[in-house]
This record gives sequence, C-alpha cells and structure tokens, in this order.
Amino acid sequence: MAGASQSATGGASHLEIHPPKGSPFPPRTLELPYCLSVLRNDTLWVRCDNGEAKEYFRVQGFFHEGETHWSLQRGPDSPLIPLHIESLATNSRTYELGNSFALYGRWTTTDTLFDEELRLRLAVQTEVAPLERSLKDLHRRNKLQRLQKWAAQGNSTLNTLDLAHLQLTHLPPELALFPALERLELQGNRLGEADLSPLCLLSRLKYLSLGNNHLTHFPEELLCLKPLRELNLVNNAIEELPADLNRLANLELLNLSGNRLQTLPPALQHLTTLRILVLAD
Repeated sequence: MAGASQSATGGASHLEIHPPKGSPFPPRTLELPYCLSVLRNDTLWVRCDNGEAKEYFRVQGFFHEGETHWSLQRGPDSPLIPLHIESLATNSRTYELGNSFALYGRWTTTDTLFDEELRLRLAVQTEVAPLERSLKDLHRRNKLQRLQKWAAQGNSTLNTLDLAHLQLTHLPPELALFPALERLELQGNRLGEADLSPLCLLSRLKYLSLGNNHLTHFPEELLCLKPLRELNLVNNAIEELPADLNRLANLELLNLSGNRLQTLPPALQHLTTLRILVLAD
C-alpha cells in the first residue's frame, strides 16, 4: 500500500450516492472535507466526515500489522456499513506521532436500508495526531478560521453566525466587526465567567442562544439588546432574573428551561410583546 503519497493529494474526498430507480431522492455527491488520523498504540485510525451537515456521513478505517478494515456511518447513532476496497494506497506503513500521513483510495458499498449504492473516494493528507484529537476539533477550528477570514475580508453585512460548541471561554473579538448580525448561536460553550458586554455592539441582534454555557446568573449585559426578539438560555444554572428584565421590550420568546429559578420578577408582566415563556425542566 505504500508509495502513493502524490495521488493522496489529488482531488477532494467525496461520497457519491446513487439511489435505486424510482427513488424520490436524487443522485448526489457529498464532500468529506474533514479528515483526521490518530494513533492508538500501534494502530492508526483514519476518520473523515462532512462536518455538521444535515445529511451526515462519517467514514472510518484502521491500519494494523498489514490489515485494514473500513466502514461508513450514516448519522451519529446509525449502524456501521462495511466498505469494500477497490483501491487503496498510503505513503507509509509505519506511523509515528507528528509524521505526515497520505492516503488515496476508492471504496463501494450498498446501504440496504435505502437500497442506495455508495461510492467513496478519499484523498487525504494529514499529520498523525494523538488519540484525544477528534473530528469535532477540526469542526471547531474551521468555524473560527472562517470567522477570522470573514473579519479580514470586512464582511460587515453578515447577519447570521454560528459559534456553537466551540468550547469558547470568551467572546471572539471579531464579533465587533459584524454590526449587521441578527442571529447569533453561542450555545454549548463555556461563557459562564465571560464578559458579554461586547454583545451590546450588535445593535441589530434579534436572536441569541446562550444555552448550555454554565451561566450561574442572568447576564445583565444582555439588557442592552433592545431589538432582541428571541433569547435561549436553556440548561444553565440561573437562579433569578433581573428586576429590570422589561428593558428587553421587544422580546417575544424566552426559553429558561433547565435552570434553577425559584421566583419570577414582576418585570415579566411588563414584557407586552412576550408570547412564549418556557420554564419547564
């Protein structure tokens, strides 16, 4: 299998999906841009996926003592589908942390659940990483790199930004460069101790999600967001709401489920635009 590192860099990794005749679903090709090779003892694992796409696919295989086996997963909780190798070449048969690893191969299989023929092509060049590295790390890095790229390009008209599940402990300074933002996803981070006052620079923000962020109190910095219509603070540890919550005069939906609220302030009665209040665990 060694000696094909040049081929490994030629062409993008992708999955072709060929439905049976008469299927309501069209043939399609999905890119698999995220690939990672990790070393576990003396076994090299290779994993590729298409990020957080709606139609999620993940490919994985391993090399161990001259043997290699590959499978495909359609959704995070679906069973593994064995892949049949048509061709496979790598640039090395020995693996060490930090070394370059290149792979080029083609596989086929049939998803019997949908009766679809699947044709896979991988063209991978990575660095052999330790076991704790994951595809999610690549997803996070890609999101932040895109944010920095958009900021450098002066993309001041951006109105939607997804920074969810990036393990952020503070707000990226680039946020101030997107004054036209109307929707911001920040759930699944670690912003419990962060200064959230930079959000006040987003004077057009209408939707904000801060769920699952280890918040122990309602961030009063949010009260400056006058246009805000939807606020999601689900699954934090908030015990009380500010007495002047009615400063969010345009709020229509407030999701506080999964918190530790014991009482509600009278200010809620003065949120005349509020249509949906969610408090259940």
